[in-house]
Amino acid sequence: MKLEGSLDAFSLPDVFQLLSFTKKTGGLHLASDGSDGVVFFATGQVTGASADSSRQPLARRLVGSGAVSDEALTAAIAAVAEGEGLGVVRALLESQAVDAELLRQAATDQSVDAIFDLLRWVDGDFAFVMDEGNPDDVGVSLAIESVLADAEARRTSWDSVSKVVPSSKAVPTMPVVLGSDPVVNREEWSLLALVDGRRTVGELVDLTGSGQYAVVSTLAALVQRGLLEVRAEDSADGADGAGEDHVAVVVRRQQLLAGLEAFVPVEAPAVPEPRPADGLADRRDQGHPGRRSGDKVGNAQVGLVNASAEAPETVMLGGAHVPEDVVPPRPEPFLPRRQAEFDETATSPGVRPVSVQTSTTSHVGGRSFGDVVGATATAPDQDSSVIERDPDVNRSLMLRLIAGVRGL
Repeated sequence: MKLEGSLDAFSLPDVFQLLSFTKKTGGLHLASDGSDGVVFFATGQVTGASADSSRQPLARRLVGSGAVSDEALTAAIAAVAEGEGLGVVRALLESQAVDAELLRQAATDQSVDAIFDLLRWVDGDFAFVMDEGNPDDVGVSLAIESVLADAEARRTSWDSVSKVVPSSKAVPTMPVVLGSDPVVNREEWSLLALVDGRRTVGELVDLTGSGQYAVVSTLAALVQRGLLEVRAEDSADGADGAGEDHVAVVVRRQQLLAGLEAFVPVEAPAVPEPRPADGLADRRDQGHPGRRSGDKVGNAQVGLVNASAEAPETVMLGGAHVPEDVVPPRPEPFLPRRQAEFDETATSPGVRPVSVQTSTTSHVGGRSFGDVVGATATAPDQDSSVIERDPDVNRSLMLRLIAGVRGL
């Protein structure tokens, strides 16, 4: 037997109570103003729900919480595409890509959020399909009484939070300055990370995968603590920045200061050219006739400049080291070899060599001259012909010198 009807004739809580009392198993499909929802039952217990059958709200909730990796999600989608009757979340559970307890808690929150959204429908149609299985059944089983109690508590608090966040088209923004240090929990932080001053509340609901009540109540709590501001989507930019996001406010106010912050480039200080001390260039040029400061010597260039009267007392010498500046470019002239007036190596008939070997100490005029070893002298013959032939030799002095040598 098919169970179907209109929400105008039967309220949704009454339909839930009927399915729970009769312990039905299947899917209750609802439609209103182009929106489709579904609630799955197993022996009268709720196993899952969605206020938008065209979406994957539970999978989106897991993705929004960061509990699913790209690889695991890709594999789960491939399993669903093979037509095995599995949902994305069930495939994640069977592959152990998500913690089972975390997954069941997310499924519970998703079911309560969806039923709360469905209870707000004032008109529409419903139809129950017997024995229809839940493709994302992860082991959650909720009593309809507890689900309706949670939904009723949310409906009571909805009036207060909807005054803080009046519309799904409202745009939450971050204030530039906070009155105190912020304190947020993990759920609030994950929602704050998506607030950019342009996304509407409805877009945040889609991104997080959470229900409308969960997102709106969290945003309202952040607004009441001064961590967020809410403006209408079509509000114009005002002088106080009410229509701008927090980044645009800072940029606009800094632009007001731009007129007073004209950039003036600062020139780098000039480095004085190194120059030699006074008179150094002139003295160096005197040793190199024909060369001026700046001329090249070999492969190097003279880097010295003439000192001026304004030059400091201590200056640095510039340019590379030039060896020619230290060593004269041409060698010093040497004296010619001494030419003897007669052949000193020739042995004359009247002169014979005399070798003296002694180790005694010579005393001449009371002074000691040390040991004399291997002294060689020439002893003249009786006629001393060589001495007599040389007019430049003092014969008397030479004879005394030879006699002194013989006496050693």
